[in-house]
Amino acid sequence: MYNLGVVLTEGRGVPRDENQAVEYFRKAAIQGHTKAQYNLGILYQTGRGVPKDPQRARYWLDRAKANGVVEPNGAAQVKPGAEKASPERGLK
Repeated sequence: MYNLGVVLTEGRGVPRDENQAVEYFRKAAIQGHTKAQYNLGILYQTGRGVPKDPQRARYWLDRAKANGVVEPNGAAQVKPGAEKASPERGLK
């Protein structure tokens, strides 16, 4: 699901559709995919594909950070083994 979000966000071989990308990132983020959590937070922060929502942005960026995403020089990277982090339960 994460990869579909990336393809739709960047328009790789398909028309760019950030609204649909958000849905794929959300599904992957709920399942604990750390890069999806980070990307979803950035989309909420910037208002790309969703209305700007600083609270949701902070929530997802905090989840990503708690699950191993680090941002040296502004570029998200994932610590080894972090992509299999436990998902948060009860998210909508």
